[in-house]
Parts: sequence; C-alpha cells; structure tokens
Amino acid sequence: MQQAFINGEMYKQREKARIYPSIIKMEQDTKKITFVFNVPKGLSPDTFEKGLFVFKQHFNEYLDLEMNEKRGILKVYKKGLPTKLKYKYSGISDSLKKKRLPIICGMNLEGDIFSRS
Repeated sequence: MQQAFINGEMYKQREKARIYPSIIKMEQDTKKITFVFNVPKGLSPDTFEKGLFVFKQHFNEYLDLEMNEKRGILKVYKKGLPTKLKYKYSGISDSLKKKRLPIICGMNLEGDIFSRS
C-alpha cells in the first residue's frame, strides 16, 4: 500500500519532508482486503480519487474507495461481479421487504443483493 502512495505521489510536502498517509488498519476476509488510512493535514482527498488508477495498477480493477477529509477506506475485492446473477427467493427476501413492487437491481461487490420499488 505504501508503494502505491509513493508511485501516485500522494503526499503533503512540508519544507524538505514528504508526509505520506499511514495505514491505520488492514483487515482481510474471504472476499476482500480493507485498508484504512489517514489523510495528511493539508492534502486534499481528491488526490486519492484522482490517483485511483494507481491503486488499480497495484492491486486490481475491483476496488471501492471512500474518502473524507481525515480518512480513506480502500476495499480491494478478489474478484468482480458475476456475469449472471443466480438467486433463490429465500436468499433475497430480506432485500424485498417493505417494498410495494420490488425489482431486483443487482449485486454489489460484497455479494449483497439490492432492490428498488
């Protein structure tokens, strides 16, 4: 992750020092790796969003980046979305509750079904 910050020039210059983001937490499960990092004071969160291609070069194309003024959360998924979505009603019934005419819209990278009415 640090190499992605270096290659993407994601730092704040203070006099002769470069201040890079630091990793606060890293978690891994069967579907993804999640990195939580700080945003150095004075560095715009847009720097990371503009450098999303750098994260894709280092990891893969299946990413989700959430940014605010203080923190970034980068989720790196092991695989993308399926080309076909197969489901059973029992597996999606929670997503359809409280909707008058529910329509299955798709699945996110986490594997959760979402619907609209």
